[in-house]
Amino acid sequence: MILYEKLKKQYNKKEIRYIFPTMTARDINYNRKKVQVHILAKYIDFKEIGYSSADLAKDYPELKTKYQEFEMVYKIFSMKKNINELKEELGLTDVFDYYLKKGINFNSESPNFYKIIDIFKIPVDYKKFQIDTYSNHIELFGDKEDLINFKEKYGIDHPVLLEPIKNKWHLAFDGFLAEYIKRRIKKIPR
Repeated sequence: MILYEKLKKQYNKKEIRYIFPTMTARDINYNRKKVQVHILAKYIDFKEIGYSSADLAKDYPELKTKYQEFEMVYKIFSMKKNINELKEELGLTDVFDYYLKKGINFNSESPNFYKIIDIFKIPVDYKKFQIDTYSNHIELFGDKEDLINFKEKYGIDHPVLLEPIKNKWHLAFDGFLAEYIKRRIKKIPR
């Protein structure tokens, strides 16, 4: 396993025994069995030992198959957490695991999900739009093509329409992406 090799380059056997629980350290030192990655991630910094998401995919191909949002899963492990720990820390619902498996749904009304945009550094470029905020949704006004691209990039369910009173193209939507944008433009604490 690449992970074991990188650990052994970084640490000697005694240090590995100090860092990990006894049985886990033995499994690593003697290549006995593949330890679950979420257990290893609690004790080590992947970046510190040079363990990349490509390495994770080679060592644990079942994770690459299981999670559409594989890079996010890698980042969670890089934070020395497992999925449930991050979910609890951010106050997310169980749907978080589902989104990691099936893909993020930016239309979701799931509480506190707006926090994952900053945590995972998901780029959201809304600055070229005029934004109107309402209690249950936001409306972006701007160039029709820019709005269509934004809609497609984030899988927004609602259509881009010509707003008759302002006579401008707009995209009205709700969900945690809308909540994130509202909080950013109003500087609501995250």
